Amino acid sequence: MEMVLLADILKDRAFPDSGNILYDLLSNAILKKEQVCIDMKGVVTLPTLFLNPSLGRIIENYGLDKLKECMIFRNITKGHAEKIIKYTEKFIPFSGQL
Repeated sequence: MEMVLLADILKDRAFPDSGNILYDLLSNAILKKEQVCIDMKGVVTLPTLFLNPSLGRIIENYGLDKLKECMIFRNITKGHAEKIIKYTEKFIPFSGQL
């Protein structure tokens, strides 16, 4: 199991770039049938600009069940958990058509 300090991924990067890095880690874990432990220590906010290219893309490409299987959290606050749950419950995959 890979351990990831999310604050390090977010540090000094644009939110979309950080999201792409987390996407790559989660995607690799799914393909290897492994888990990623995401340590939330030091994370203040989880903006949509970060969630869309990370969790949103995983849901679009692999489905919500695979996302839930591949990640576990450490040092997660109630606020973080509520944000992630709300985001994943309300996520609507982009169809490519407007």
